[in-house]
Amino acid sequence: MWAAGQLRAELARQRKSSSELAEALHLSQSAASRRLTGEISMDLDELSIIAAWLQVPVSSFMSSQATGADAVPEPPLVFPQRVARQDGAPLVVPDDDEAVAA
Repeated sequence: MWAAGQLRAELARQRKSSSELAEALHLSQSAASRRLTGEISMDLDELSIIAAWLQVPVSSFMSSQATGADAVPEPPLVFPQRVARQDGAPLVVPDDDEAVAA
């Protein structure tokens, strides 16, 4: 959803409308609106088209510095303590305290 917020901000800066966005993406007005609200996620192809149309880098929509209502907290990394090898035998992942046997 933060891409939608970044896009809304850039559209406002460039004084572009959602109708113009719909035309650039070859979408209906309602489909473009759902992307602008974050109801539907934009894929990388759409972001690339939009970036070229607005003459900004695609990365401007992918900032990890999003704040406010559009900020999406990153989930914590969770690593399983036990996983299986390809042959199905369990593989024990050592804790931080354990030495890794070579």
